[in-house]
Amino acid sequence: VRFLKKVESVLLGYNRFKGNVPTELGWLMELRLLNLTDNRLTGNVPRELCNSRRLNEPLLSGFGCDAILCPLGTFHPDGVATNLGGCRPCPVDIQIDEDGFETSNASPYLGTTKCATADFHVGDVDGDGHLSQREILLLLFFFTQGDHWGHAFRDWMDMTVPSCSLPGVECRNGVDVTSINLKDAVLCSNDEGGNGPSSSCPGLPSEIGLLSKLEVLDLSRAIFLRGSIPTEIGMLKNLKTLDLSYCASMTGTIPSEIGECSSLQSLVLADGGFTGTIPDTIGNLRMLQKLSLGLNSLAGTIPSTIGRMKSVMEILLSRSHLTGTLPTTFGNLSKLENLELYGNELVGSIPSQLGQCLMLKRIDLFNNKLNGTLPIELVNIGLLQIFHLKTNQLSGTLPQGMGTMPLLSWFDASSNQLTGTVPDTFGHNHMLKDLRLGGNKFHGTVPGSLCTNVRINSGRARQFGCDAVLCPLGFYSDAGYASAGSGCKSCPDGESTMYLGSSKCRKFTQRDFLSMFFDVMGGESWPVERKRGWLEHSLSECHWAGISCDEDGIVNGLDFPINGVQLSDDFLMR
Repeated sequence: VRFLKKVESVLLGYNRFKGNVPTELGWLMELRLLNLTDNRLTGNVPRELCNSRRLNEPLLSGFGCDAILCPLGTFHPDGVATNLGGCRPCPVDIQIDEDGFETSNASPYLGTTKCATADFHVGDVDGDGHLSQREILLLLFFFTQGDHWGHAFRDWMDMTVPSCSLPGVECRNGVDVTSINLKDAVLCSNDEGGNGPSSSCPGLPSEIGLLSKLEVLDLSRAIFLRGSIPTEIGMLKNLKTLDLSYCASMTGTIPSEIGECSSLQSLVLADGGFTGTIPDTIGNLRMLQKLSLGLNSLAGTIPSTIGRMKSVMEILLSRSHLTGTLPTTFGNLSKLENLELYGNELVGSIPSQLGQCLMLKRIDLFNNKLNGTLPIELVNIGLLQIFHLKTNQLSGTLPQGMGTMPLLSWFDASSNQLTGTVPDTFGHNHMLKDLRLGGNKFHGTVPGSLCTNVRINSGRARQFGCDAVLCPLGFYSDAGYASAGSGCKSCPDGESTMYLGSSKCRKFTQRDFLSMFFDVMGGESWPVERKRGWLEHSLSECHWAGISCDEDGIVNGLDFPINGVQLSDDFLMR
């Protein structure tokens, strides 16, 4: 052996070698890795190996000779003490066989990997069969590549440093760990500079659930953190804050056990890689004040049980691929102030029960597939400041009271299918700063109270008058209104627009103008016989009720004996 001076590795584990560990192995000055586990070796590990500063690093410094081979009467799944725990005693089980002789399970060998009378606990450094707070923190350190967290966190590896003295850890009474905040650590990095993710990072250990006094777990912005949320998270009955936001490399579902964290006040998992559905058990979080799950790849619907979270003030579920309808149980959330659901695939109507959430300051439903009319009950939300409905399929008219909401400062219902006229109440609202209504089916004229209002839309009424609210018929702009430095443009010859606030011009057929007539005249409320056939795609307009055409299919008559019906000037002009 003394002549093998360049040998760096000796891997002889899982064989049947007998005798003592040769002291000559300590003469191999370049030796870095030694594996002799699960053989039939006896005696003691030579001091020459135990004292080496190079061998089996970084294990040796913390475990001494146990990092070479577990001593007699102990075991470890690897046969040596590792970052996942020390060598654990194997209790001796003495029995009398049929011949009257004593038998024992005790192993007479070094580096034993199994024990019939004891289980191995991952992270059990001292081998006592139980995990201390300090051992759980060390496990978290090793599971997330702690040696690359950064120089400030070096003490985490030193078991002589108490839990409450570790950076990022807070305790109550200097004993119980109550907070783990590792926002400044570079978790699961491939080097200390945080230049890339590690390919061997298990993520959060399930043993984190044994920190029974933990109140705060903040690993936000750990962009390389891998793995999923362990189901054992539900064991943390005192947990108040769980923040795994911006952990884009995390995967898996939100475990249903999260609903067992009965003290939880803030659940923030935004901008991650989480999948699956929002568990129904989320409704069990009666103390929750903030729910933030946006920017994930979730599926399914918003559970109706969300209406049981009576303390919630913020629900942030934007851009999470959610489908289905808005739960009517939203109406039970009397403390709700901020509801952000934009960028999903939500369908159906806006529930009238939402009008019972009188503390709401912001509703953002932008870019979904919501339809139906705006519930009149929404005007009861006197604290509402921001109402964002852009890019949906909403229809019907704007409630007159919408413009009277006392604190409303930003209202965007553009790119829908709203009809009727623009309520003049918007022009008398002294708090309103932004009003965006382009891309709908409004007719008539823009109320004068808006045409001269210099408070809204950056005061563009000074330059553009009514066009600052909606482009008139025969004019267009990308936004449907005059914007800074660009007014509404006139349509090319032979083209026009059908409604106020159009974003493009085109050539129209008589069917288009009859459709506009239907909207302008409130066709949805006509008697059934009077609106027979109207707007049916498979039926020629010449067969719509009240319409007559000549032999060439050109409309030559409209028969509408309805009291009070009068064609608007803009329709007759077209």
